[in-house]
Amino acid sequence: MPPSGYVLIRPETLVALQKAVEAALGARAAECLVAGGLAGGAKAAAALDGPPEARVRQLLEAGRDIGWGDFALERLTATELIVTVGDSPFARAYGRAAEPVCHLTRGVLQTLASTVLDAPVAVEETACAAAGASRCRFETIEIRGDEASPPLLRSLLHIGIVVEDLEASLREWQRLFDVSAGHRWQSEVGVNVAFLDVAGARLELVEYTGPIVARFGPVLAPRAGVHHVSFVVDDLDAAITAVRARGLRVVPGFPLEGAQGRIVFLEPEPTTGLVVELCQPRGRT
Repeated sequence: MPPSGYVLIRPETLVALQKAVEAALGARAAECLVAGGLAGGAKAAAALDGPPEARVRQLLEAGRDIGWGDFALERLTATELIVTVGDSPFARAYGRAAEPVCHLTRGVLQTLASTVLDAPVAVEETACAAAGASRCRFETIEIRGDEASPPLLRSLLHIGIVVEDLEASLREWQRLFDVSAGHRWQSEVGVNVAFLDVAGARLELVEYTGPIVARFGPVLAPRAGVHHVSFVVDDLDAAITAVRARGLRVVPGFPLEGAQGRIVFLEPEPTTGLVVELCQPRGRT
């Protein structure tokens, strides 16, 4: 019999639900599942007592008891919590994946962290057995207050527009608007780009020349029209940490060197569906 307050359900059932939500919502699915973990974690955390380490160990033991894996406390300080999980049933049932998949566990640990730490934090799954790690690993990421943190996005770099035929598009822009291409660039991963400086804005025309979807997934699927908006960041690695803490996810396969610097693409922002590119231009450290 399961412990009091729990129901017995196979991980394959939950994973099938997870994959159905992913198919319907894409990147937003992860945060839906995290929300479920937050709700369950809040109920579990309410029953904990004692000092912070005692409460952490109580919840990790409960996780083992209900079959969520072999929970182990790696580090606990006043502002940091790191937990690893061996033999996660969610990772095992999910199968191979490019990104972490244990979103329910992440939500539970997010609730735990919010009750035992002295600093506002988010929890990120930084390693996952479904993605090839020996154990799933969850660690807190500090969330800075608005006054303490500089602006994440420094300026608009360009607007990316996908075209079927780059040369034909350039001829039309020249004919219609008397605008000529500036910088040209071709990547090793299957894109050919040209930049147009128009009325104080920079447009990036993008022609796909290789099987980019097979490498990066549907977020970068070729579709004619406005595809993404690129913003300058001062420190790309710090920006990646910040957006992950806020619930956005980096498209697998990035960071990479792009036409103007080191870049990442983010999964679509959920309220607008906008694909955002973050770029640390060459020369910025």
